[in-house]
Amino acid sequence: MQKENFFLTKLECFLVIIGLILIDVGPIPVTAFGSLFILFRRPKWFKELIDHIYLSKNFDY
Repeated sequence: MQKENFFLTKLECFLVIIGLILIDVGPIPVTAFGSLFILFRRPKWFKELIDHIYLSKNFDY
């Protein structure tokens, strides 16, 4: 179950990044503004997303 949840989170992040790449082709650099927003505001949802990605992954080498 945890592996499926991790895969869905990775897929969602991948799709969002692809969407940002497609939008960024236009005249407004959306990715840069989004990055600045995350750097300066440090939203709770971003930290929860990063925690979810790294805590649900088993790092057994």
